[in-house]
Amino acid sequence: MTPREHASISLHPAADTVVGFGPFRFDRGNGLLWRSGEELPLPPRALAVLSVLVERAGRVVGKSELLQTAWNGAYVTETSLSEAVSLLRQTLGDDSQRPVYIQTVHRRGYRFIAPLRVEETASRAAVSPPREGLPRLAAVAPLPLDGATPEAATSLALPAAAEVAVLPQPRRQRTLRLVALSAGVVALVAAAVAGGFLAGRERPRPVPATPTRFAFPPPAGWKLAGFWPGLAVSPDGRRIVFVAFDAKVPVDKDTKTLFVRELDSLTSRQLPGTKGAYAPFFSPDGRSVAYFADRQLWRVALSGGLPVALVPALGEGASWGDDDTIVFASGRPTSLYRIAASGGKPRRLTTPEPGRGEVAHSWPQILPGGGGVVFTAWSTTLHDARVEWLSLSNGERRTLVTGGAAARYADGRLLWARPNGTVVAAPFDPRTARLLGEPAPLLADVVPHPFYAFAQLAVGGDTLVYLPGTGTPIGQRRLAHLDGDVEQPLPTPSRFYRNLVTSPGGKLAATLLDRDRSDVWIIDPREGALQRLTFDGFNIEPVWSPDGQWVAYSSNRLGPFNVFRRRTDGSAPAERVMTSAHHQHPTSWSPDGRELMFGDVGPETGFDLWVLDLASGRTRPLLRTPANEIYAAWSPDGRWLAWCTDENDRWETVVTSYPDLAGRWQLSSDGGFDPFW
Repeated sequence: MTPREHASISLHPAADTVVGFGPFRFDRGNGLLWRSGEELPLPPRALAVLSVLVERAGRVVGKSELLQTAWNGAYVTETSLSEAVSLLRQTLGDDSQRPVYIQTVHRRGYRFIAPLRVEETASRAAVSPPREGLPRLAAVAPLPLDGATPEAATSLALPAAAEVAVLPQPRRQRTLRLVALSAGVVALVAAAVAGGFLAGRERPRPVPATPTRFAFPPPAGWKLAGFWPGLAVSPDGRRIVFVAFDAKVPVDKDTKTLFVRELDSLTSRQLPGTKGAYAPFFSPDGRSVAYFADRQLWRVALSGGLPVALVPALGEGASWGDDDTIVFASGRPTSLYRIAASGGKPRRLTTPEPGRGEVAHSWPQILPGGGGVVFTAWSTTLHDARVEWLSLSNGERRTLVTGGAAARYADGRLLWARPNGTVVAAPFDPRTARLLGEPAPLLADVVPHPFYAFAQLAVGGDTLVYLPGTGTPIGQRRLAHLDGDVEQPLPTPSRFYRNLVTSPGGKLAATLLDRDRSDVWIIDPREGALQRLTFDGFNIEPVWSPDGQWVAYSSNRLGPFNVFRRRTDGSAPAERVMTSAHHQHPTSWSPDGRELMFGDVGPETGFDLWVLDLASGRTRPLLRTPANEIYAAWSPDGRWLAWCTDENDRWETVVTSYPDLAGRWQLSSDGGFDPFW
């Protein structure tokens, strides 16, 4: 039936309707926006604003109402709303002066003015048509909390106290279990994946049942660590381990630690000796948990006892197989290794390939049977991240998903996070490592980390645990000037800033991530103005010339990340200053402007320091050892060189004379990183 066009329609707030306007389709229940069949990535709060405006199409919606509804009562300023509306307009191609979709009503709010058409309900849109013989995937996000509307469930308004509800289930139906921890603006939500999701391919397709959901806060005085990967579920789905930090201690003190919560318990207990822990994962029998801390991989029994260090490791995810081996991600560049769960010498499984734009291999999970592992191949942004499969027997590799990260396997389905914060799942055969159907949305607001490609997501048994978005994306920052103890915010917008460096004249250069872009920008800290310097490829790691006329940076516009430079006034095109099959990035410009120090990622020695003579184009190795040497900086007079090394299994800052490299002094005593003069 052809969708009906209306000048305006009325939508019930609890109706998860799919509506169309212009070339767009908007699934309100699952928080998904498409244009001509292509999904458009938007953060959860922007989608929530769009949902409210569409629901009240033709009417003026006040700013306070939008803030209250879309941010679920959390305290934010109107700036957050303005940024959300601005992002919506950019995505829709709308003009604020001549709007087609969203009209600004001065001093009052906003109004959605485009004609709407009702196309289908979200329950139909959320489930992709199954292929013959395959079960359908049940979408979790629209299911209501007990006594709440579907809209409330989608916004994840969680109670402050513990609530447990176990509902009767039909025969042959697995229970869907949602566990929620609420603490201020951060909420930890666990959801078991229902009926058709966890049912085997040969089992009868059950009728979806109401999930079991309950909520409980983390221990008093502790907060959840959203910036670090911090969730694990036991293989039987009965136990959750999470990372929390002491809210009473200054943030520069590392108080992260592990807590364990039995699903049939009313309290969480701290695991002794796990200070600094992150990225936990369970043993196959669920009796032990392993994790990373203090540049080591550790394991500890849940029944008690001190943690045991297994191997030095930086740690970007790990998985414990049924054969009692662990596959973990570590090193520079980050690669996959395999080790016995009792410790020993690790064996390297992968090395990132610069020719494919790979910077890191991380977040592995061993598949059932132990024959293969899925992992994330990371380049620069979540949009070009890939889910890969690796055979543990012969090293064969295969790309499973492009534009996805943090894949997890659970009972016939592969789950992964998309750049827009949705988690999808598709039928998957771990024996052949083949996707057997199209992905369907499972969760709408699990935001992956934009810099490290992990998602706060864990699966075990019938239980899925995830950390939903809180309105401010992980990794988004504001800039500030620190004068003594006084912090003065700069008039710059909140963005995904990285690699911030200051010019001799006081301007700033930084890497900014923007969805599927990574570019170098020049920032005026007084006016707050941003000037884009790079346009082709992905661009990172800016370094100023001593006269402030140039910025050197790393770009993959012509293959691997190599060093380019460009005048800061934009008067000339970018220049490639060297060509290499390795990834390279500039670290420091000599005070006389004649030399440029850069890092080179060698396949055998990792990060090494080299020097380029800008006049002749000749390069020479400066520090090239089995350890990693990184983030070097010349002193203002050019007579000294400071850099970081991990030769003693943690980063320390050292200094030596230049150019003779005579003598060596360690400046940091308890870890040191990224020195500057």
